[in-house]
Amino acid sequence: MDIVDVVASPQMQGQFTQAGITKPRILEQTEHRWLGQLGWCAFVEHWRGYESHFHLWDNDRNPQSPARHANSAGAPKPKGEGQSLMVSDFLTTEWGHLHDEQGADNLLAQVECAIEIFEWLTNRTTQALFGWTHHSSGPRMCDGRLPNGNAQLLYFLDDHPSMPSWFKGMEQIICEHGLWPEGGLVAQCLDFKCPPGCTDCCCCWLLFTQADFIGQKSQREELIERHGHLCDFYPKYHCELNFIEQYWGAVKAQFHEAGQAKSIKEMEQTVIQCLDSVTLLQIWWFANQAACFILAYGEGLSGAQATWANRRYHGHHTLPPEMIAAAKAS
Repeated sequence: MDIVDVVASPQMQGQFTQAGITKPRILEQTEHRWLGQLGWCAFVEHWRGYESHFHLWDNDRNPQSPARHANSAGAPKPKGEGQSLMVSDFLTTEWGHLHDEQGADNLLAQVECAIEIFEWLTNRTTQALFGWTHHSSGPRMCDGRLPNGNAQLLYFLDDHPSMPSWFKGMEQIICEHGLWPEGGLVAQCLDFKCPPGCTDCCCCWLLFTQADFIGQKSQREELIERHGHLCDFYPKYHCELNFIEQYWGAVKAQFHEAGQAKSIKEMEQTVIQCLDSVTLLQIWWFANQAACFILAYGEGLSGAQATWANRRYHGHHTLPPEMIAAAKAS
């Protein structure tokens, strides 16, 4: 379903009414602008560049040229306040999810381990593309730079009396740069609409105009690129482009069927069993479906047209030109 249809749906209109918002519909131009701000267009362009370096295989595992060739819905349930478990996994279309008997305690150590496994499996002859889902609990950013060139810690030290290892926050970071005005600043402008030409209207925009803040990558990105591999992020709110999200959906379905765990240890064991229950054939299907959506968007199809084309074509990694032409004409 397109965003235009979502905004016009009775459910969304009901939420708008409760919030005091009057917006019966939006134009397709507004939809495209919103999606552009979410970064999906840039991701599709990046992917088309990556795709030229991918290795493809047929059903008999024979290498193929990368050139393009001519049941009931589940009801959502509210989340509870019980025990929870954070899971990170590395998923590939060649070997499924990567295994390591030793494991690692934090994400950076897991990335290091995943790189070692990948390089061992490929004899260090292949460059990997690590695609990540956006998540607020990712690794820290590296230190910034003060105007005098000294490093600026973005997190309080571990021995801080009240906020050990906490992120300092925008106000503290701006104050250390000597840019905090006497009258103070709001955290962000209303609806993220900053006045044109203004660079100090809110904390968010002031930080986003600082060169060291804009150009600073996360420790995860720097680690991957230091090993000679590529790192990119799937756009938010676009599960159809992200085969990892489809994989997680299958895992969560299995976990739901397993019933409620009685202890955190039982929960961990159930999660591992659910991760292993998704077959490599399913992972291939998820990856091919996501790749077809990426190609469809890259060819200018809308969400509804891309869905129509994918429902009618179940081939390999791409949609044939005649299917794209038929979708545009539909």
